Amino acid sequence: MKAKNLNIKTENLAIPGKPLSEEEFKDMIKAGENSAFITINKLKENIQKWISKLER
Repeated sequence: MKAKNLNIKTENLAIPGKPLSEEEFKDMIKAGENSAFITINKLKENIQKWISKLER
């Protein structure tokens, strides 16, 4: 019985041409979970500021 190599890169279907291992994917998810999130109201405010800049 052969041992499994856990460091094998798997095909990444999300970003064509850029292989991503399962561990790298999990790390990206964890990083996203730990990043700052904004509220809907803050998002709307940011969009309004962006629209105002475009109208100038």
